[in-house]
Amino acid sequence: MLFNLKNVGAMYHRAMDLILYDMINHNIEMYINDIMVKSMSQANHLSELDYEFKCMRLHNIKINSLKYALYV
Repeated sequence: MLFNLKNVGAMYHRAMDLILYDMINHNIEMYINDIMVKSMSQANHLSELDYEFKCMRLHNIKINSLKYALYV
């Protein structure tokens, strides 16, 4: 998706809402074009990250490795 178009930000946010609807406000916080996965313990965090990555892979969402940060 090209982010220099007019409504792409809203379209991206709507798509993420549909794809990640069961996890938003439970273990995911979404901002304009950022996704933050949160958890209470490190072991739980790794399992939730695994679930999020599987969900993203299922919907063919690609993560730019130059723009993401992984804090464990």
